[in-house]
Amino acid sequence: MDDLLALLAANHGAMRHHELLAGGVSRRTIANALAAKLIEQPKRGWYALPSDTRSDAQVARLIGGTLTCVTALRHHGLWVPRSPQGRHVRTPERTARAWPTDPLYSKYGPGTKLHRDSRKWRSPEATGGIDEPLTAVLAAAQCLTARDLVAVLESMLQGGCTLEQIGALGEQSTAGLRDALSRVVGADSGNESLVRMRLQQARIQATPRVRLGPWTVDLLIGDWLVIEVDGYAYHSDRAEFERDRLKDRELVTRGYTVMRLATRDVESTWAASLEHIRQTMRAGWHRRPRPGAQPDYEREVD
Repeated sequence: MDDLLALLAANHGAMRHHELLAGGVSRRTIANALAAKLIEQPKRGWYALPSDTRSDAQVARLIGGTLTCVTALRHHGLWVPRSPQGRHVRTPERTARAWPTDPLYSKYGPGTKLHRDSRKWRSPEATGGIDEPLTAVLAAAQCLTARDLVAVLESMLQGGCTLEQIGALGEQSTAGLRDALSRVVGADSGNESLVRMRLQQARIQATPRVRLGPWTVDLLIGDWLVIEVDGYAYHSDRAEFERDRLKDRELVTRGYTVMRLATRDVESTWAASLEHIRQTMRAGWHRRPRPGAQPDYEREVD
């Protein structure tokens, strides 16, 4: 019995009957577990661990697909925009066509968006029921704007994907994703990517990843205005917080003006943040150092 429960737990709590048999579980064990209410049968041919609230991965398994798009990317700890919401599931074409008649549709259909498999996609099967980032982002190209895709791709670079892997997506993707690929330059966070692109849209030239002495700044406008963008997981520990305070102080003493943007400044109140940047530029602080400073840092673009 324990082997059955462990096998289900390792597969997000839901498996087909034939998968359980292939995993070494007997029909008698399945029947006994069902009678003891240790497992349940949410629909014909499927068994699941009992749950009042099923995880996204478990629902994806019961549908007959895998988590993908922004849901999978978020699962892997990557930056994704706050929208689109809902559960994104990749399925074979046949499963997608049958989904409206599935007995689980009434409960899970409204919160689920299906992505039909594409022959161009490199991974027909996901590991553990959740697409890896390089597959999930191909589905995300169907939901996100090019600007958001750039931010996702740069988050993937920070998460361990290589430039070669990212570049290879162009052979499998839509025109929107290819456009996003051409705009990838590298950033520490998705919010940093969004700020850079929004500044470009506002016709403000910002150079990313500039080395100023011992510090690398997110964006540099002109020669003296530093923009630092803090992500969701910003200041996860005290040492990081103190390091950034030191960084700001040293940059200020060398003549730089430092503006630090939080997640809310980027996602919810960007218009106000942009106006603050413009006010600073109208004052000319991006063109000259602070009076009396010691501007002795050499500059280098990473």
